[in-house]
Amino acid sequence: MLLDEPLESLDRGLRDRVLGWIEGRLGQGATVVVVSHQLEPFAALATTAVTVRGGRAVGPIHLAAPGKGRLAVLEHLARGEPLDPTAH
Repeated sequence: MLLDEPLESLDRGLRDRVLGWIEGRLGQGATVVVVSHQLEPFAALATTAVTVRGGRAVGPIHLAAPGKGRLAVLEHLARGEPLDPTAH
């Protein structure tokens, strides 16, 4: 599935339902690609990240187990900052 900004303009209740639906699909073995500027809601669910720098895709970058380190890697990618190769 490809989801482009799936949480945009949603209230908290619907946002939680959409995140639960995504998590359910992942639990069933689906591949879900989310394009979003909102990192926090998806950080715990993400296993791989791709970003665009200078018009080119950078990645895939395989993410470590959920935790603060994962969000930090996603933040670096979103800001176009270099990654420490041992950080993810």
